[in-house]
Amino acid sequence: MHPLCKVWIAVFGFLALSMPAWTQDTFVKPDLLNIEKIQNQEQLSKTSKVKRIYIFLAVHENNGYKFYVGRFELNPETKTLNKEPNNLKEYQEIGFIPRKILISENQHMCYISALPKFKELFPNHTYPFKRERLVEVPTKKAPDDQARLTGSKSLPLINRDGEKMGLEHFIAFYNLAPPQLDAEGKPVPSENNIHSYGFIEIKFDNS
Repeated sequence: MHPLCKVWIAVFGFLALSMPAWTQDTFVKPDLLNIEKIQNQEQLSKTSKVKRIYIFLAVHENNGYKFYVGRFELNPETKTLNKEPNNLKEYQEIGFIPRKILISENQHMCYISALPKFKELFPNHTYPFKRERLVEVPTKKAPDDQARLTGSKSLPLINRDGEKMGLEHFIAFYNLAPPQLDAEGKPVPSENNIHSYGFIEIKFDNS
């Protein structure tokens, strides 16, 4: 498995720069959770229902990353989340790993192999990674947003009769750190350039 995206905690790898207070940062940009946009892209019915939203988040601190997981719910009328995904208080902190990561390309493959603490967050849901499963999500920089890499992948949910019962939608994101500059304003080479990263798993059910 790719060394940057492996995780006992599901998947990625990232930075170790000295950065400002993370509580002031936007980890999950609002457009990533635009449910109507996802429904249109995946040609889902407007009456399809979001059954769960799981977010895994890693935030740089000191010489590594703190890991967080959260359960979020969608208001069916306003199409907005019940909690703020950029507030770390809305998550459960689950661990820390010392790590330095550098992503130098404009694209990066992300590998999701687990959903940490899933059963605690969704006790009435079937864990989607029971067997050896790997979801590959390609990410890249958008022309109008060079500060992050994002990408998504959708997988249909099929019942035993071959009928499509819904969709599992994965979104991966990597937020780049601002470059460090020397006294002359020139970029300083670094072993790390990602200040936060994560992925979102959304389950849609056909109605």
